[in-house]
Amino acid sequence: MWPFKPTQRGGGKAPSSSVSLAEDLYRWKSDPCLPLSGPNWEETFVLLQGTCLRFYKSKLDVGFSPREELDIKGCAVDYQGSELKEFVVISIKDAGGSTLVRLASEHQPVALKWMCVLLAASTRPTASSLQELASHAAHIAGAQEEMGQPSPAQRSSNGDSYKQGGGRPRRKQVQKVEDRDGTSYSSQSEGLKEGVEQEELGEQERQKASARRHEPMSGSSPVHVVARPSYLSSERMWYEKHTGLVNLMAVIVVATNFRLALENAFKYGLRIQTPLRALNSLTIGNPNIPLALCYPCMLLIALSALFFEQCGAWSLKSDAQLKAAISKKIDGSRASYQQLTHKLSSRVSRFEWVLFVANLVNTSAAVVVPWAVIHYTQAEPLPGGVLIAVSIVLWMKLVSYHHCCADLRAARRNGQVRPGEEGFSGDSSLTNQKSSQRLLRYPENVTVSNLIYFLALPTLCYQINYPRSPTIRKRWLARRVAELVLMLTLLSLLLQQYMIPAISNSMSPMRTMDWPRLCERVLKLALPNIYCWLVSFYCLFHLWLNIVAEVLHFGDREFYKDWWNAATVGEYWKLWNMPVHKWLLRHVYFPTLRLGLPRWASIILVFFVSAVFHELVLGVPLHLVRMWAFLGIMLQVPLVLITEHIHKRLKRDEAGNIVFWLTFCVVGQPLSVLLYYHDYLYEVHPYLKGSSS
Repeated sequence: MWPFKPTQRGGGKAPSSSVSLAEDLYRWKSDPCLPLSGPNWEETFVLLQGTCLRFYKSKLDVGFSPREELDIKGCAVDYQGSELKEFVVISIKDAGGSTLVRLASEHQPVALKWMCVLLAASTRPTASSLQELASHAAHIAGAQEEMGQPSPAQRSSNGDSYKQGGGRPRRKQVQKVEDRDGTSYSSQSEGLKEGVEQEELGEQERQKASARRHEPMSGSSPVHVVARPSYLSSERMWYEKHTGLVNLMAVIVVATNFRLALENAFKYGLRIQTPLRALNSLTIGNPNIPLALCYPCMLLIALSALFFEQCGAWSLKSDAQLKAAISKKIDGSRASYQQLTHKLSSRVSRFEWVLFVANLVNTSAAVVVPWAVIHYTQAEPLPGGVLIAVSIVLWMKLVSYHHCCADLRAARRNGQVRPGEEGFSGDSSLTNQKSSQRLLRYPENVTVSNLIYFLALPTLCYQINYPRSPTIRKRWLARRVAELVLMLTLLSLLLQQYMIPAISNSMSPMRTMDWPRLCERVLKLALPNIYCWLVSFYCLFHLWLNIVAEVLHFGDREFYKDWWNAATVGEYWKLWNMPVHKWLLRHVYFPTLRLGLPRWASIILVFFVSAVFHELVLGVPLHLVRMWAFLGIMLQVPLVLITEHIHKRLKRDEAGNIVFWLTFCVVGQPLSVLLYYHDYLYEVHPYLKGSSS
């Protein structure tokens, strides 16, 4: 506790100088620098003695000169409440209405207590502060009765309205307010009413003062009556609204982009094409029959996976029958029963290993066969990219299918029911949801219809039952389809009008290694690249996946989270692609942890799997397996550590978010596009064109 001595003995009204309080609070920083300098709210030790408010770095510095002193006599105290997610805010304003300081606490009782004391010291409550006092009268009474403090009613009746409450901020001890006015809380409502009446009288006086200010000025009328800082000074700029400047920045962005669009149109003309025509222009025109035959081949691979799982379900049923027969034949000999059970367990283990090898070969064929066809037929990038992407999605789905069924078989052999299955007795949202369809239980799910439904769903993780939407919203679906057509047209425009000319003009400085010119080209490519990437993300993750989910009654539509607010690179990878993120967690990260690998090794393995997929998606259709995409993803591991360190050091989400946008979208993606396009244009494209002719 911080000791405070009362300055008045006996009854009667306590002057404002008797009000004393000290506590650790948060203060809004008056820093004109960029937000990279640190958090806006800075923890500081605040000491109030009489009408003087002093600020120290910590409680240990009270014996030295304060960082700042502020006389709050005659100032207005405004309760802003929980306008932020973490803090309850109080503002102290001067006679002219300018904010002098903003204080905050993580706990409302602490903020209310400080508001009461500040009101008592300043003797200028505002209507919002008195209204807040009235709404929390009962809470304040109970908290102050425990502390033995005078009531807000008494302070209101004496012109020193304030509110007291219990609670304390994190890791800090709340200090008490002491004065000699120790009467009871018997007249709270009367005191609050008198306080409101005094506020009305004060408002009338302020209106009269305002009227006097608007009277005609004489030659000797004072025009400088209050000491005030400039609007953009460090004492004031962060307390004022700057909406006009934000609007100006938005106007500048719109005008700059419009100028760039006009410059591009004058330089290259209008290159607008429909999406189908743009796709046709990206191909050479060489029909590839083996490439088309890969799709029915992948369907056969999926049916083979179903056959293997049916074999597993048959094995489970056979083992159960054999175990029941053994228990009937054994005449009570425990040793014989254990011996036969051990043999049965060995048989099950051997069968599961054989099934694992068969599934491994089958799922690997889903990627190896399309890869071989793309390579040996010199497939064009666009159809080859679509095929390899579909094959990777199929591979991930089949891995999840086999992993889930194997886990369900193991649970069934142990007499367990997994969450999400019919008959699960624990708390499960799937088993508790109301649905017109009956929930399934393994091995009821091992059917052709169930597998085909899973392959069509916009998810990579298999489970027996999924959350379902009740109906198809036809108007909503039509709007999403129309949006998809419009966004694809916009993407085609961005590619043809901005991306292709910018990339083509970047080849000369790349071949001559003109670094200043190359940096200028990368920065020029960054803007259309960001636009194309955002439009592509919106088309795929928001429109297309939602359309498929709506048609198939798939209920869980969380395909992405707010990755644009990511404070670190690691947070971005967790938020932007939720289907892949959940698949990696379920089938890579946690299985490796169960095998005994440390957490850092599991994280590196997750990035390794992701890097392999990125290299396949980019390198195979472009016929450029250079490991650039692989290295780019693996280098995300140290980048994650760096951004985490920056975020912890600066304690600012904005700082990490800026680093993410700079490294990933402004530099990383444009540079990768230039590297791949350069090698494809000068090494692969002439070879493909020559082979087609």
